[in-house]
Amino acid sequence: MYIDSKDGILLDGVIKVYAAYRTARPNESGYYARWGESEAVNPNDDQFNLTARESRFGLEFKGPDLAFLNTRAKMEID
Repeated sequence: MYIDSKDGILLDGVIKVYAAYRTARPNESGYYARWGESEAVNPNDDQFNLTARESRFGLEFKGPDLAFLNTRAKMEID
């Protein structure tokens, strides 16, 4: 996504969202599930997870151009 303005400011970014709904609690090790737990042990353990970990937003500022130099600045947030 790029949004450019007349003032030389460019908005840049990517929105990446992961969503998951689980009807049984998994046995997890780190970021992956090994197996689902029995519903007899935890009958009401539904979960909804939402994350935007890999999203990125940035601003690019265009400064004045000189005869031999183009000036710019960029700021990004992950």
